[in-house]
Amino acid sequence: MEPINEKWNIIHILIITIIALCLRLFMLGNQSLWLDEAFVYSQIKTDSISDVYSNVMTNEGHIGPLYHILNNLFCRIFGYGERAFRMPSAIYGTIAVILVYVIARELKGEKTALISAVLMAFSPVHIWYSQEARMYSLWVMFILFAVFIFIKILKGKRQRLWILFTIFTSLSIWTFLNSVFVFAALGLYLVIFIRRYKKEFCYYTLSVLVALASYYPGIAAILAQGPTTVVRSSRTTSIFVLMYSFHVFNVGTTLGPSLVTLRALLKQFGAINTFWKVFYKYGILIIPSMLLYGSVFVYSIYKAVLKRKDDGYSLILIMLFVPIISVFGITFFSSQLPFNIRYILCSLPFYIILISIALNELSKRWRLVLFSSMIIFSLFSLFNHYLIDKYSKLDFRTVVKYLNETMTDDDKAVIIHEHASWILIYYDKTDKLRQYYIPPKNSYETASSIVNSSKRIFYVKSIRTQIYDQKELNKIDDMLVKNFDLVNSVNLALYFEVKIYERQKDDNFGFAL
Repeated sequence: MEPINEKWNIIHILIITIIALCLRLFMLGNQSLWLDEAFVYSQIKTDSISDVYSNVMTNEGHIGPLYHILNNLFCRIFGYGERAFRMPSAIYGTIAVILVYVIARELKGEKTALISAVLMAFSPVHIWYSQEARMYSLWVMFILFAVFIFIKILKGKRQRLWILFTIFTSLSIWTFLNSVFVFAALGLYLVIFIRRYKKEFCYYTLSVLVALASYYPGIAAILAQGPTTVVRSSRTTSIFVLMYSFHVFNVGTTLGPSLVTLRALLKQFGAINTFWKVFYKYGILIIPSMLLYGSVFVYSIYKAVLKRKDDGYSLILIMLFVPIISVFGITFFSSQLPFNIRYILCSLPFYIILISIALNELSKRWRLVLFSSMIIFSLFSLFNHYLIDKYSKLDFRTVVKYLNETMTDDDKAVIIHEHASWILIYYDKTDKLRQYYIPPKNSYETASSIVNSSKRIFYVKSIRTQIYDQKELNKIDDMLVKNFDLVNSVNLALYFEVKIYERQKDDNFGFAL
C-alpha cells in the first residue's frame, strides 16, 4: 500500500504546485512597476553581466547581485515587459511552495506537509512578493533549500551534504544580506543541542564563515558606501508594526488599510493612535482573521511547550522568531532604519508550518472548518490584491501615458514623485519626461529652472512625497499659483494629481516671487 500512498502524495503536491504557479502568474503584468522594481530595471538593462554586478554593488551592497544577474539573463531572452520582468520571481515563489512541503514532511509528516503547501500556495503576502521584480522570492527559496539540507544532515549524519549546504547559504547571502539572521537561527539551534551536534556545529561554523567570506566584495561595498546608504526613513518601528506584520503573514496587505494609507496614518498620528484608528475602521475584517489565526497560533505554541523536547518544534520556532526579533531589535533602536515585512519574509514558511502542525493535531471537523476559513480569507485578500485599485501598486504607467498623449512639444512638466526618474526610464519611451523629474534636493531651484519661460506646465504630484522638503514643495506651489492660471486638474491612478497651468497673459515670463 505504501507505493500507492506515495503515488497519491506526488499527485497532491503536483496539483498544489500547479495552483501555486497559476496564482503567481495570474495578472502578473497588469500592475505598474513600483519604485524598487523600476530601480532593478535601471540596474539590469544592459548586455553586460559585469555592468549589472557593478551597478548593484555600487548602489546596494546589502542586496546581492545574484537576482539581478539571473533576471538580466532571463529578460535578454524574453524581453523586459512587466510580465517577463516579474516571471523569475513567480517561478522562485512556486519552487518555495514545494520546499515548504518537503521541509514540513521531514519534520512533521505527510499531512502537515500537505496543509503547509496549500497555505503557502494561497499565502497572499508570498504571492505579492512572487509577483514583484525584486529578490525576496529568490532569497526565500535559497533559505528553504539550505534549511532542507540542514535537516537532512542532522537526520542522517551525512557530512558530505555540508558542501551543498555551504553552496546554498552562499547563494542566499549573494541574494540578500539578511541571510545572516537565518545563519544565527540555525547556529542557535545547534548551540541548544550542542551535546548532540558538537561535530555538526564545527562544520556549520565553517560553512557560514565560507559563505560570509564569499560575499567579501558586497561587505566591502557596504563599508565603502558608509552608513547613509541604508538610511531610508524616519523611525517607524513599534509593537504595532510587529503586530501588523503577523496580520500580513496571515492575510496579506489587502484586508485592512492599504500600505499607502498605513504609512500616512503612522506619519500623522504615530503608532498608538494609528492602532486604534485602524481597528475602528477595519476591525470587521481584521478582528475575525486575527482571532482565527491567533487562536491556532497560540494553540501551536502551547503544543510546542508541551513537546519542548521535540527537535522539529524547536527548529521551527527558532526559524520563526530569531529573524523577526533580530530585525525588529535593530530597527527599534535605530532612528533611521525602518522595519518592513519583506525583511523578515524568510520567517513566513516556518510560521505557516507551525500553523499547519496545530491544524493537523485538531479533530477532523475543527481542522476542516479552520483550514477552510483560512483559505477563504486568503481568496478574499487575493481578490482585493488583483482587482481593487487602492491595494495595487502606484500606477505611474497611466500617468506617463497621459503625459505622452497630452503634452505638446512646447509643454513642460514638473514631476514630484519619490524616485520617479527610475520609473520614467522604464515607461517613457520618448525619453523626454525624465528631464522634468524634480529631485528632493534643491527641488524649488530645479522646478524654477523648468518653469522659467514656459507657457504651459503639467504639474504632476503623487502621494509619495515623504522624502521631499515640504517647505520647498510649498514654494513650488506658490510660484505656479502666482505666475500661472490653473486651467485643468486631473486625478489619475488614484494617488496622482496632474494640474495643468497656463502662464498669465499679462506676464512677460517674469516671476512674482
